[in-house]
Amino acid sequence: MIFTFILVNLVGCDNSTSSAAVIEKPALANKISNKSDLDNLASKAFLEIHDRAIAGKWLALKEHQSDRTSRRIDVDVKKYEELIRFLADKLREDTRMVANRTVQTRDLLEERNIHESLLSLLDGMADVARTGVVGNYGSYCQWYLNLRQGEIDHTAAIAKMKSLKK
Repeated sequence: MIFTFILVNLVGCDNSTSSAAVIEKPALANKISNKSDLDNLASKAFLEIHDRAIAGKWLALKEHQSDRTSRRIDVDVKKYEELIRFLADKLREDTRMVANRTVQTRDLLEERNIHESLLSLLDGMADVARTGVVGNYGSYCQWYLNLRQGEIDHTAAIAKMKSLKK
């Protein structure tokens, strides 16, 4: 119960603008490449409204916190961007909100000593969205957290979410 309350009320989780109403500029993400820009981006606790175009890079940096020089970050950015855009379009969410909620979900799980990668969370939520489960990304994350609190693993939680398609 507290888990759910925390997720819903975290800073930066307003959804005042749907992704359909926002024109994104993915080219901006490519401009953030020098070390100080990467460090500044990685240190952000959450993305703000003007940060939509850098959501994929931010997630890759959050995933690889201990090694920001990793070449894997550039490879992962594309995966993150594809999944973020898919989820934002499918669930009518803002891309930055998908990114913010994904990091918040991962962080809340880690507080309970449950470790899931950001990519694993996005992949799982995309699978749920593909099956047509009703809800928005915030409700998916809440539901997932509640299921994981029940001490079931990631695969079982995603399967349970997918099985309740209306």
